[in-house]
Amino acid sequence: MPNEVTPQKINVIQENKLSDKKEVDKSTIELYNKAVQYIEEKKLYLDSEITIGEIAEELKVSMHQLSYAINTVGQKNFFEFINNYRINEARKLLKSSSVNFTIEAIAFDSGFGSKAAFNRTFKKYIGITPSEYAKGGQDNSDFLP
Repeated sequence: MPNEVTPQKINVIQENKLSDKKEVDKSTIELYNKAVQYIEEKKLYLDSEITIGEIAEELKVSMHQLSYAINTVGQKNFFEFINNYRINEARKLLKSSSVNFTIEAIAFDSGFGSKAAFNRTFKKYIGITPSEYAKGGQDNSDFLP
C-alpha cells in the first residue's frame, strides 16, 4: 500500500497554535492507515460528494479523530487528501492510450464535481493543465502519487 505509514517510518510532528510539538501516537497512525486502506479499496475518491463524515461513520470514529489523523499523519486536510487520489486517477486516464475521453469526462470519472474544479486542482498539483499533460507535458511539481 503506497500511502501506508508505519510507526517505524514516521516521526511526524504537528505544530499547534501555541508552537508546541507533539509526537503522533500509534492509534492515530493506525487510524490513518485504516482510512487509506478503506478509501483505496472502495475507491471512495471517485465519488464527488464523499465527505469525511461518511468515511468516519464507516470506520466508526468521530469526524474529529479522522480529520486529526489525516492532518497529522498525512500532512494534508481532507480535501487535499482526497484530491491526491483524484489527480492520480486523472493522470492515469490522461496518459492511457486506450482511453479516448474528453477532459470533462476524465474530470467526472476521476471524482471531480466540475471541469473547472478539475482544471484548477490539476494545475495546482501538477503545474500544467490537464490538456497540456495529455499532450505529453511534463509534471512541473514534486507531486507524489
